[in-house]
Amino acid sequence: MCVAQQALRSVATYSKSRVDRAGRSLAEALRRAADGRRRVERERAELEEAIQIVDWWRAEHAGPLSRVAANLRHYAAEEGGPVVAQRLKKFPTIAGKLLREPRMKLSRMADIGGVRAVLPDQDAVYRVGARLRKNWTITKARDYIAEPKDDGYRALHLINRHRGRLIEIQLRTDYQDRWANSVEEMARELAPGLKFGGGPKDVRDHFVDLAEMAASLDQGRPVDTELLARLRGLKERVDTLEAKRPTMSPDEIQHFLVVLDPATGKRDVRKFGTDYETAQAAYAEAEAANGGINPTLDIVLLSADSLETIERTHSSYFGGEGKKLEELLPL
Repeated sequence: MCVAQQALRSVATYSKSRVDRAGRSLAEALRRAADGRRRVERERAELEEAIQIVDWWRAEHAGPLSRVAANLRHYAAEEGGPVVAQRLKKFPTIAGKLLREPRMKLSRMADIGGVRAVLPDQDAVYRVGARLRKNWTITKARDYIAEPKDDGYRALHLINRHRGRLIEIQLRTDYQDRWANSVEEMARELAPGLKFGGGPKDVRDHFVDLAEMAASLDQGRPVDTELLARLRGLKERVDTLEAKRPTMSPDEIQHFLVVLDPATGKRDVRKFGTDYETAQAAYAEAEAANGGINPTLDIVLLSADSLETIERTHSSYFGGEGKKLEELLPL
């Protein structure tokens, strides 16, 4: 047997039921740790195995994620050059979701792989969504534009089953995307629980109002004068948005490893060009060096046509260098 065949034989695979048990084991271990309960040796071995299986399941989404992102660029290209980016959910974020949602089965977690497309307007969002429903295996759809979340979040979410893995697709307008990035940045700076209903009430209310104003602009409705009064002091709207991006083929996608220290704001960006395997290996190494489930750094592997697109779609990782929503509003 050749070395390559031996390597393939050595890669473990797990059933979905085993993946679900690993998710439960990981969540329970985190609860014990939070309660200050010490682990016996048997529990430690179970935790190590659970981490290995969860990380394997996460990595299983990498290939389908890249293919879905490339195909989404094709289906969205008719809308004049959308901004499309992808991300593989970080291990600590998966663990956190399992903790917040005790009934969640890891094999059914639909956003381990996520693709985001920022489109010119709300009509374009619905047109692309309709094309995907017609041609893809969409297992679930949530229209947060018609029915926003309590915090004001708006977007069209579709879950695509591709090669046995669930990939979440988020279709947003530019206003919706900048609102979400503003929330990300505020969560880093002031209110860590903001995305999950936490943080100071005045901050939450501010973003609900901001989302309502953005929705008015997306829909061409007059902005309510009371909203304007509450949001006085926001910056003037800029008239121009970023240039449209050309459609890309899968072998043109660039990969970037971003390491951010939230305490100091220091950021390191490693560029891997189109070499996804090397980028993924570097990402796994960085996460392992960072302490696995108890990280001190924010580590993420992002993919798009250029670093400029990444800075635009994930501006919260770049100190707000991308334009914030407040800069786009008519105040």
